Amino acid sequence: MRRVCVVITSRAQYGRLKPLLISIRDDAELELQVIVSGSAASEKEKIIIDDLAKESIIPSFISPAVVEGGNPLSMTKTTGLALLEYALMFDKLRPDIVVVRGDRYEIMAPVLSSVYLNIFVAHIEGGDVSGTVDETIRHSITKLSNLHFPTNNDSYKRVLSLGESKDLVFDVGSLDVEFIKLNNEKITMKPFHLFEKNKDYSGSKGIGPRIDLNNPYLVVQFHPVTFEYDSMEKQTLELLSALKEINMQTIIFWPNTDSGSDKIEMVYRKFIDRELNDHKIHFYRNLHPLDFLSLINGSSCFIGNSSSMIKEGSYLGIPCVNIGSRQEGRLKSDNVLSTPVNSKDIIDAIKKQLNHGVYVSSHLYGDGETSKKIVSVLKLVKLSTVKKISY
Repeated sequence: MRRVCVVITSRAQYGRLKPLLISIRDDAELELQVIVSGSAASEKEKIIIDDLAKESIIPSFISPAVVEGGNPLSMTKTTGLALLEYALMFDKLRPDIVVVRGDRYEIMAPVLSSVYLNIFVAHIEGGDVSGTVDETIRHSITKLSNLHFPTNNDSYKRVLSLGESKDLVFDVGSLDVEFIKLNNEKITMKPFHLFEKNKDYSGSKGIGPRIDLNNPYLVVQFHPVTFEYDSMEKQTLELLSALKEINMQTIIFWPNTDSGSDKIEMVYRKFIDRELNDHKIHFYRNLHPLDFLSLINGSSCFIGNSSSMIKEGSYLGIPCVNIGSRQEGRLKSDNVLSTPVNSKDIIDAIKKQLNHGVYVSSHLYGDGETSKKIVSVLKLVKLSTVKKISY
């Protein structure tokens, strides 16, 4: 029986990896190991641990190896600290395969540890293009990994162009789409419980005026761009200025922990202290993945720079406004309208999307059978960690 260790480092990763975790758990030929690390292991994200327990999945290790700060130095220190932690965890678990997903900086630590410990690495979502340091990390992970699961044909071709063996690259589609298909009935239901008076749901009731989900509302998820650290405060102010001008009910999610999150959080905190009661804006730190998808699915427009608007948003047909450079170059469907980080341009784009309304569902990122395809490969692939460039 092959031991497959799946690494979870953030709330976004967990929601997307959940179908794969269940598929591995239920396969008689595979033994599931789970490491919850990074921000996913913090007290703020205890919702992840609770949800794993509901699926009868007990993490092999929980390691909150995060240096707080949200700046370049804390991001670098986090990577170094996590490298030490993963070396110890993998030495104890002895996995046959380590599975990682995405492009975030904290993924470098388990991948490097695996390489040095001669453990076979499978990478999900390689080959994508974006406009931030994530692309540098993603392509580096591709070169360090042994097995590749890109989510679309364009990314499949890019992984091959990096010299990876065609026998070890599989276009499997996106886990995001699969998660939606598996939970379609639940996602179509509006999560009214989030805004019931005095209701504290999963330890995160948010802050701000109550949102009436029967009426139109916006959802915002704006993450830092590491290469643009010095301008993140200004960018966030431009976004808030646009939202205040639009003057619709709005749900804003707290940013991830990348370098620059300190700048975004500072702007949000000042707004909460000084202006919150003057506007229709409600802030959330984190939600159960189903509640998050239900909220964006019911929104009139999804705004920010999250990959969720490109993958989940395209499948659900949500009108999206992509702000700035973070998703620059990524494969997008018609539902995504890109705009510079300027309040006037953001306002114009939001109004255009509000006038358009729901888009036709796109299958740009697969057919929802991703986990099945990944598991079939994990069971049969030859576990050789020797790498050579393919010409």
